[in-house]
Amino acid sequence: MKKLLVTLIAVVLVLGAAAQTKTTSTNTQKQTTTVSSKPATATAADSKASTLTTITIQTNASKNCKSCVNRFKENVPFFKGVKDYTFDTATAKLTVTYDNKKTTADQIRKQISDLGYDADKVKANEAARAKLPACCRKESCGK
Repeated sequence: MKKLLVTLIAVVLVLGAAAQTKTTSTNTQKQTTTVSSKPATATAADSKASTLTTITIQTNASKNCKSCVNRFKENVPFFKGVKDYTFDTATAKLTVTYDNKKTTADQIRKQISDLGYDADKVKANEAARAKLPACCRKESCGK
């Protein structure tokens, strides 16, 4: 009886691991990169202290460019008030959830501009854009 129980538990664990691997490989095949700066769960105190807003910003980042993805990953989570973001490599759109008591959509667009990218109608900071790798400026890999 113990052997049967141990075997059943082992089978369940193997199937669970296989399902996890399949989900991971399926998500890897998608052309959307998602990075969260903080857990999505909020406490009652968080909801009273902040008002979250989500915006989608069209950028001119190179599609499928790892340098562009990394630049957003290394910077956007640290913008003041940003709680979460998603960068869709298929469309070069950045979706940002932020605390509107700490920042505004225009301030976020300005910070993206300061990284060297257009953010909706806010043009990229020229000096920052000039410092981007060629692929991020769409001069080679990301055309």
